[in-house]
Parts: sequence; structure tokens; C-alpha cells
Amino acid sequence: MLALTAPMAQTFAALLLAHVIADFLLQPDWMVRRKREPAVLLAHIGVVGGLSLACLGGAWPVALGVAAAQLVIDAIKVWALARPPHNPRHCAVGTDPDGLGGRRCRGPADR
Repeated sequence: MLALTAPMAQTFAALLLAHVIADFLLQPDWMVRRKREPAVLLAHIGVVGGLSLACLGGAWPVALGVAAAQLVIDAIKVWALARPPHNPRHCAVGTDPDGLGGRRCRGPADR
């Protein structure tokens, strides 16, 4: 079993702090909505990498690894796991469970 040492706990706390700041304080709504655009995604990754570097006291190999991991995770979230674009031809006016402005998209089960 791996024993948790003080430097390991400090590193974890520093990376957690960098992640919370990058994803919740320094990522405005427009960036979340437009993260499918490569420049916006890379800007966010730059923030993650820069904060990781600062919180780790300049340990750039670790910060680069954190930024690369964040890039892979966010790319999967925005491209592989994203819902298909809104298609008004398959939508009906009704409740707004998906946040589509009063329209609810129907899937195959709704037809």
C-alpha cells in the first residue's frame, strides 16, 4: 500500500486548487459554450497549464502532463460525448427540460 506523504498531499492540494480556479473561477460561460472551437479549448488548456505550473512551483513536466490530461478529457467531453446539434425539424414546442428555449427535441423513442 502506498503511504501518503506530506509532499504528495501538498501536490494534490495544489493541483486541486489549480483545477478549481481554472474550471470554475476563470472559465466564463462563453468559454464553456464555445469550447468546441479549438482556439477556445486551447485557451482553457493554457489557463489550466499556467495555473498548474504556478501552483506546483514551476514543475513544468507535471504541469504539462496535467494540461495534456485536461485537453484529452475536455476533448472527449465536447466532441465524443456531446449531444448532436439541435435540429428544429425534430422538435416540438413544450416544456424546456433541455434548456432549448421552450422546445423539446424528440428522440426515436418519442416518435
